[in-house]
Amino acid sequence: DIYNHKYYGKTVDEIRALSNVPVTLGIQRTVHNILHVTWLKRMESSAAALMYSLKNYLNRIDLFEKYLNLGYIVNLVDASLLETDYNDGADIDKAFNDYENYFKEKEELIDSGKDPNELLKYGIEKKKADPKVFNIKQMKLDIARDRKIIELLEIILLEVIKPKYDTKMQSLYEHMTKLLSMKKYGEKILVFSFFADTINYLKDNLGDLFNDTEIDFRNLSEFISGQSGNFERIVRRFSPKSKKYMLKPDETKIDFLFSTDVLSEGQNLQDAGILINYDLHWNPVRMIQRNGRINRLGSEYSDVMISNMKPMAGLEMYLKLVNRLENKIKTIKNTIGLDQGVLDSTDINPIEFIEKYYTEGKLPEEDDGFLAHTDEHIIELRKFLGKQKDNPQEIQRIKDISKGKWNYLPKHITHSNSVLSLINTYGTTSDTNKDISDLFFVDVNKKSDEYIATFIDYNKALNLIRTSPSDNEKIIDTIHYDRLKVISRSTAEAKRQARNPDSQYKITPQYERAILIISSYFDKRVDFRGIIERGVVTTVLQRELEIILRKINSETRQKGSVYSSTIAAFEKVFKQIQMNVSEDKIIDESEGVLFYAG
Repeated sequence: DIYNHKYYGKTVDEIRALSNVPVTLGIQRTVHNILHVTWLKRMESSAAALMYSLKNYLNRIDLFEKYLNLGYIVNLVDASLLETDYNDGADIDKAFNDYENYFKEKEELIDSGKDPNELLKYGIEKKKADPKVFNIKQMKLDIARDRKIIELLEIILLEVIKPKYDTKMQSLYEHMTKLLSMKKYGEKILVFSFFADTINYLKDNLGDLFNDTEIDFRNLSEFISGQSGNFERIVRRFSPKSKKYMLKPDETKIDFLFSTDVLSEGQNLQDAGILINYDLHWNPVRMIQRNGRINRLGSEYSDVMISNMKPMAGLEMYLKLVNRLENKIKTIKNTIGLDQGVLDSTDINPIEFIEKYYTEGKLPEEDDGFLAHTDEHIIELRKFLGKQKDNPQEIQRIKDISKGKWNYLPKHITHSNSVLSLINTYGTTSDTNKDISDLFFVDVNKKSDEYIATFIDYNKALNLIRTSPSDNEKIIDTIHYDRLKVISRSTAEAKRQARNPDSQYKITPQYERAILIISSYFDKRVDFRGIIERGVVTTVLQRELEIILRKINSETRQKGSVYSSTIAAFEKVFKQIQMNVSEDKIIDESEGVLFYAG
């Protein structure tokens, strides 16, 4: 349908403006995106899985072109039917006649009031490849182009999948032998893959890597996929203790079991202490189910080893698999909680911790910089909101406080002859013309009749205004400052600070360590520390950066390296920071939000 002259070459908006557009057109327009993501996912699993997909696609192209050259446009389902039921397409005219009879029978059922879906479709619809209706010339050119691209990719992949070049399979072999030599987690290893093609590829090739070892891999391994028959017998040989099974005299044990997700639930396989995910599932719940095969009650191991083989940074940049998994895991972790790691051990977050964290504001005893100062104040806010959940009027009262409101600093704060101002600034960037807005705290100190305004650090300002319910009674306003001068000085200082910040972002030793780690992944000539010190000029950017820096430290501590998704997240934030250093800011206006008199 996309080659129909009515639609070919038109934009999405132009097509939407047309009437009676077939539903199939929208589906066909998304085929490219579906293939894109599917093939990247298969490549993440193994080059062999991608190669089999390409071969399958090439066969489909050949089949489509076969009938196109006969003068017909036949969809792939009908083309397959022609091959199996109509003598490899030789009886195509009979298939057309059968479809006409089927259509007549269907209309008769409709006329008689019966359900037309009771009649099973037979035959195929006749659709001529009419150049007046379809852009046949371009269709054939595109088929020829796809064929050449696939043939080239196949040549490359045939080399890549050779065991001596397959670095992913080599990494699996090295990881397996390393874990076995440790003897900490036993001698049984369970390996999962999403694709049967990957399992079959490992079956044909992985054994070669064990040739020079003492491990009798071929006799101790089995491979299971959806095409496998009764695999319960194999599972019992792999995990006889958990299955309460006694090996028969003619049966040998299995130490290495490779499987698709047909074994990811409903199986007790805790005889094994090692599980390796050769590829990652889109769904974190499926990952949890996989891990639960060995991480379960009845295991004889105090700890089990669960390893994940993740895509390289280049592939992850396109696929965003780890990034999507991390976001989904984060949602589960912060709602119902997690009692086991999924991508790494830091995913563990029992719901008891979550409840304390969000309702009581209690933090771990050793947080290692787990929370920045802004997070501590967010906890106070969450505690307040939790207490007021049945009192929406109080929440609304706060929301309705007008801007420019004046108040006193808490009683215990000795900050005399000063007004702490919270100012909002608005403007645009000079090069990209991007709208910008940020909040600044300004301390306006009165000396005689002069008012001197200076920028004050967020952390210090938040600590100054932090109070308690006991210090919240209404008192008479006897503030003696010249309010117009305070507003004038504080808004001017906030605008100056927004244009050219004179305070550098203070990098703590903890974050300095993370910056040193992440900089090793980029061009050594870039002054990451200097750019961050000058470019982190907003609270939002500071918070985003510190979250990522904490992840870098955590991942390095847990795994010895940084995830590709974290590298990509840092790169995105760092570009924003660089922009702050390189671009001038045009601040058009500022307004007072709150004023606290000392």
